[in-house]
Amino acid sequence: MLRILLLGLLFGITLTMGEVISWFRIQEMFLFGSFHMYGVIGGAVALGVVFNLAARRYGWLSDTGQPLDIHQYEFG
Repeated sequence: MLRILLLGLLFGITLTMGEVISWFRIQEMFLFGSFHMYGVIGGAVALGVVFNLAARRYGWLSDTGQPLDIHQYEFG
């Protein structure tokens, strides 16, 4: 439980320092006045793709030792 608390605290500090929780940055994004928030969102999506592909390729396991359940959608 302590590990989850520390991870959440680190995540909150990161969001605060990156000004992601700033109402001004959010307003800028919706008015298309700045690329800052789009860069943060795009970076998060790209990082998620990289970790997803790495988890599939290297067979990462969960905390309980079971394989990760990464659903693969079929197109068509």
